[in-house]
Amino acid sequence: VRFEQDGYDGLQQLRVIYDAQIDMFSIVAEIPSYLHGRNPMCIEAVTRRLAKVLRLPLDVDTLRSKSTDWELEISQMVESDEELASRVRELENEYDNQLIGLSPNPTDEPPLPFDDESPEF
Repeated sequence: VRFEQDGYDGLQQLRVIYDAQIDMFSIVAEIPSYLHGRNPMCIEAVTRRLAKVLRLPLDVDTLRSKSTDWELEISQMVESDEELASRVRELENEYDNQLIGLSPNPTDEPPLPFDDESPEF
């Protein structure tokens, strides 16, 4: 189906346009706000979950390898910069505290971790 109308809003709009009952679900992987770009660990997690939901066999060895390499590279970059490492620890502690209800975020929006000059990973 091809849509060229303004304001197309995904599958929910298909339900309205065609008065159809379309079963759908979504899979979301949270990515820390300080990690910009592709995240192989999240890609792997979503792929594994989708394969499980669809009951498909899946060989994730390549994804697992890329995830591990990526995680090691990010860890080395963070550990090589004490200021960055301190900020990442702070952000992760804030997130953990929000999850367990120790430090609610009054705006329900994550704080912006870095300024415009921060490196992207």
